[in-house]
Amino acid sequence: VSIPFTWPAPQIDGCVMAGFDAADRDQGFTHPAGLLDELRERFGPLVLDYRFPIGPGGELDLDLVRRAAEQKVEIALWLAEQYDVDLLFTVFMAADHTHHLCWDDWERRGLESRVAEVYRILDRAAGALADAAGEGSDVLDGDVVDPPLGLLDRDDLRIGDGRLPESRHPGRGRLEG
Repeated sequence: VSIPFTWPAPQIDGCVMAGFDAADRDQGFTHPAGLLDELRERFGPLVLDYRFPIGPGGELDLDLVRRAAEQKVEIALWLAEQYDVDLLFTVFMAADHTHHLCWDDWERRGLESRVAEVYRILDRAAGALADAAGEGSDVLDGDVVDPPLGLLDRDDLRIGDGRLPESRHPGRGRLEG
């Protein structure tokens, strides 16, 4: 779900919802091809996180980040159920976008910043996916940025069955505040 650089969506034994390189393109956005119409019928207009989430006043739009993350979780869980997937791969672009938009806010306000709130939103989304995977499932969680001060659970990659090392930071990815 929302995997960057997958347009057109590859034909695989399963389903694909292409990433930000497919924004505003219906053709090739999903595999199978009819899946896009089915997603829109079931979930309404797609709240894609492919563009920077900027509000009308130029601020980071936390409501848009929240709506996009919540809908993406709903879509991912529905797709996992419909396609009986062995692998569910979901990308949340807000983690990347936030750093381009308001890192200075993090430096000034830390856990009270919009950056921290974006990570709280994404933490809840990742937690919902992990919870749905259930006991005995491997859950791999990581990001492509490395914020200072251990803002995230930064194993770089973590897997739910303990084969990779425990977190170097307390809280296992839960931001307090």
